[in-house]
Amino acid sequence: MKETAGIVLAGGMSRRFGGEKSLTKINGKEMVAYSVEAFAGLNDIVIVARPDLAVKILQTRRICVIFDLPQYRGKGPLAGIYSAMTEIDAEWYAVLPCDTPWIKQSVIEKLLAQRAPEWDVIVSRAGGRLQPLISVFHRRAKEKIRAKLDTGNLSMRSLFEDCRVKIIDFEQKKWFANINTKDDLK
Repeated sequence: MKETAGIVLAGGMSRRFGGEKSLTKINGKEMVAYSVEAFAGLNDIVIVARPDLAVKILQTRRICVIFDLPQYRGKGPLAGIYSAMTEIDAEWYAVLPCDTPWIKQSVIEKLLAQRAPEWDVIVSRAGGRLQPLISVFHRRAKEKIRAKLDTGNLSMRSLFEDCRVKIIDFEQKKWFANINTKDDLK
């Protein structure tokens, strides 16, 4: 079993963005690459993507790319996290979305430094807002995630209500900014 694995969520449809967001370049680098780089201290990293996107990602880098498990396809971030937890056996799982190009490795390091037996999830908060997709999950959370998926309750906040959660505050709001539309790139 691995100590910690990194999960990059890149399976969304990018409807608001109007194109393939994870492969859009910012300063000459694809957005998904920023998330992978934030996991620089981890040996095991997986990108969860749609099958059509996986082919494109694999054309530019050598990294493990998986799909959501068939029974959970289209069920959002919880499906991606659960699918990755099923693929890689680890004690802890650090999670990042593919659309936070200003995220820093130091954020992941700070979250990982809080790992302790009493926590199921360590979640970041910036500017007073929880950042549920910039989190660290203990392997115990896997069955709680599966239960949410099986009941159709796909809310991250609902999952957190069923877990022992530690919140870590960050001052640097910009690091956590999501790119949802092309206007967000300006």
